[in-house]
Amino acid sequence: IVDALQSYCRRMRLDPENVRVWICAFCVNQWRVKEALERGEQVPFEEFRNNFQDKVKTIKTILAMLTPWDRPLYLTRVWTIFEFYTGTRSSDDNVTVEFVLPEQEERAFSEKLRSDSGIVTLSEIFKTFGGIRVQDAKASYDEDRKNVIRVLTDGCLDQSKVDALVEGEISSEDEALVDKACKALNEAVVQSMQQCFVRSALTRVQVELESCLVGYAQVGLLCNQLGMHENSLEYLASGMSTAQTFYCSGGGGGGGNRNDLSL
Repeated sequence: IVDALQSYCRRMRLDPENVRVWICAFCVNQWRVKEALERGEQVPFEEFRNNFQDKVKTIKTILAMLTPWDRPLYLTRVWTIFEFYTGTRSSDDNVTVEFVLPEQEERAFSEKLRSDSGIVTLSEIFKTFGGIRVQDAKASYDEDRKNVIRVLTDGCLDQSKVDALVEGEISSEDEALVDKACKALNEAVVQSMQQCFVRSALTRVQVELESCLVGYAQVGLLCNQLGMHENSLEYLASGMSTAQTFYCSGGGGGGGNRNDLSL
C-alpha cells in the first residue's frame, strides 16, 4: 500500500508529507464490526452506504490498488467494486477514481511488456480483463453481496432474483438483465484499467529517459573538462533534443512545458 502511494505521489508530483489518505480498513474498526456480527447485530447497509458516500464526496479521490497486476484481487471483491461504483456514480461531485500499481507491480508489468512474447501475452491478459463481470465479485457474507448487487443492478431484480443470483440459480433471462444493468460499470472498470497500464508503461519509460538524460549531461560535462568542447556541446544538444521530443509532445505528463527542460 505504501509503495503504491509513493509511486502515485511521485507521478503526481505531490509532497508525501502533505498528503492525507483515508483507508477504510484502518479508519473503520473492522474488529468492532466483527464483534457486532457475533452478537447477532449488524450495521444497516444503507447506513454504511451513506457514510461511505459522504467520505467519497468529501475526499473526491479514490485510489484503487491493482495487485498482482495480472490477477487483481480488487476486481474479485464486492466491496471494492462497490467502492469503484460509488466513485464513478458521483460524477456530479467531481470524484476521481484511479487505479494505481505498486512499483514492484509496475516493474513486473514493464518487464512482461518488453519480453519477446510480451505483446502476445499482454493481449491475452487484457482480453481476459475485457470480460470482467463485476456482478461475479464475492463477499465474505452473502448478505453483503446481495446488498451490493442490488445497488449495482439499479433495482432491476426483486429480492428473490437477487437471492437466486447469489446462490447461482438465476435464470438466463434474469442474468441478461443483470448483464445489461452492469454493462456500463464493467466498461468503466476496463477503461480505467487500460488507462492505468498505459500510465504505468509511460512512467517506466520516463524514469529510464531521465536516467538517459543525466547520462548525456554527465558525458557532456566530462568532455568539457577534458577540453573536448565540441563533443561536449554535441552530447548536451543530443540530451536536450531527446528531452524536447518526449516532454514537448506531452509524453512526460507535464503538458509540454518547455520550462521543465533545463540542463
